Amino acid sequence: MKAPEACLAEDLSGILMAALPWEALYGKRILVTGAAGFIGGHLVEALAWLNRSRPAANLHIQALARDLGRLRERLPWLDLPGEVEPLIQDVTQPLPPEVAPDVIIHAASPASPRFYLQRPVDTVLANTEGTRQMLELARRHSARLLFLSSGAVYGENTQGIEAIGETDFGSEDPLSPRACYSESKRLAETLCRAYHTQYGVDARIARVSHCYGPGIRLDDGRAIADLLADVLNDRDIQLDSDGSAATLLLRLRHRPGAVPRPAQGQGGGGLQRRRNPRDHHPGAGPPAHRRGRQDRAPRCPGQGPRPAGAGRPQRGAFRYRQDRASGLVPPRRSGRRVAADARQRRGAHAWARMRRAFMNPPIFIHIPKTAGSTLRTLITENYAADEVLSLYGDPKEILVAAAAQMGRTDTYRLIQGHTPYGTHRFLGIREPRYFTFLRDPVERFLSDIAHATRDEEHRFHRELAASGLSEDQRISVALDIPYYRNAIAHYVSGTFTTETISMTQLGVAIDNLWASEFVGVSEQFEVSLLIMAKKLGWQHVVPQKCNVRPDARKAVEPALKTRLDRALAYDRMLYAVAQDHLNQSRRHYGPLLDEAGAQLAELINQQEHEHPETRYSKYLVGEATQVALGNYHARIDVGSPLHRWLNP
Repeated sequence: MKAPEACLAEDLSGILMAALPWEALYGKRILVTGAAGFIGGHLVEALAWLNRSRPAANLHIQALARDLGRLRERLPWLDLPGEVEPLIQDVTQPLPPEVAPDVIIHAASPASPRFYLQRPVDTVLANTEGTRQMLELARRHSARLLFLSSGAVYGENTQGIEAIGETDFGSEDPLSPRACYSESKRLAETLCRAYHTQYGVDARIARVSHCYGPGIRLDDGRAIADLLADVLNDRDIQLDSDGSAATLLLRLRHRPGAVPRPAQGQGGGGLQRRRNPRDHHPGAGPPAHRRGRQDRAPRCPGQGPRPAGAGRPQRGAFRYRQDRASGLVPPRRSGRRVAADARQRRGAHAWARMRRAFMNPPIFIHIPKTAGSTLRTLITENYAADEVLSLYGDPKEILVAAAAQMGRTDTYRLIQGHTPYGTHRFLGIREPRYFTFLRDPVERFLSDIAHATRDEEHRFHRELAASGLSEDQRISVALDIPYYRNAIAHYVSGTFTTETISMTQLGVAIDNLWASEFVGVSEQFEVSLLIMAKKLGWQHVVPQKCNVRPDARKAVEPALKTRLDRALAYDRMLYAVAQDHLNQSRRHYGPLLDEAGAQLAELINQQEHEHPETRYSKYLVGEATQVALGNYHARIDVGSPLHRWLNP
């Protein structure tokens, strides 16, 4: 499964951290029009991220766009149609009868003057006939509709109002070139009101103005896009005014309530309007959506000091101001020299990122009792002893050992151990590649306390091996120890075991899983192992089974399982994410993966049957295995599924 870019993942996680009733969307069928656009695409990404982060959400997301290629280009990290169902057609045409959404977000419309001035008819129809089609769809299926309108509906600010309110409407020349956008948005709002009044359609309106964030097109034509394009391409900033104009810009992640909240069912069923607060502010001059090119907000220089009067962004608003007389505009350079310098810097940065990504050793997080000891035998088979950095012990010992290796990790090919996520920071690794396995939380919990009871060197052996304890009492004692309550969440969130996991840390853990290069599941061991082996370039994949709980095949009683499921709720949620992560990874491979997995399972069964004495033994990386694993590797026939998997 592909992951979004780091900045986008941070934005999407920030949106989901907002105090909004996300549960109201759980299980809903959500249709987003204009999904290949900036805001529509961002909404699809946020909804898909909600599905990935919270498996219980179970949203069915439909993305309507006119061109499948454009939609894939806008949403490159999402699986279409696995995660998002594409609907390819014009929004002005009726949708097929099988499309029956619970929530409709209508975001289809050109929003940049550069585009809607070239396609005025398309703009008018998308905002009027497209809105009517969506209102009819909402009427037929009793769906809730959110229409994304614009601050352009306020018209000309002929009275010089400094802070425009929702009742401050100016005049609009219906024959002006820009009227195709503003007047059609006005009519679309009127349609929403009319459908609510006559048919009772639950329609909401959000007036959105001047947004930016990941996914914005650099050829958008508006000031912020021009600014970013000039900076990224190392071009001189051209000011088309005296630099006195200013505006506020809103990054989408900082006000998620400005768009999705009306779709989530706050308040009653009446028509509601929402707009971005502080769309215009004292001293801003004419509203930004009515400024012409001659008084467009100027763009900051790509080099040099911070623009005068900019300050730090407040709640996502970035105010920019520049005056050529201030002396902050850098001197002009030759266009050829600028382009050559920019290419050189971009090439150097790209190579540096690739070099870091491939030179940094992968980090295998060995969560206790998740088949990690069995995997250690394969680590020994595939790496020399001095190529592996092992981190075990209590949290302080792990941190000390990691810090001692800071800046020297390029000498290793793998880092592994009972170390939590976030270890890369202590090792000085900037581009981490995490791998891990998760196991059913109840099975892992019972196996872990059984191991602690047997192993006298285990740090919780004394508490759990006390004489006279019944199984129920031992479980109660373990649940009183913070480590055993949601141990998976401790490791995956990077929280050490003396703390209780919070909802915030659970969200961090979910994000960490999705950002991992690979997450396997012990219950699908062979398939998980083969995918991880392919990603790590392993050639030896037949392990020595070891450190297995003696009563591992004993069924867990239903009453006990229910009790532990409730106590390990966070771990269960992470386990569901891991299963989804693995299923997404499996989609990239054909039936060969299942065939190779079945062959590997047979080889492991042969090894267990022929060498049962190794089943309960311990194993540390670098030790000699009790079984000559090379003999089992030799049993892989040329041309067999497993051979073809290892030798594509």
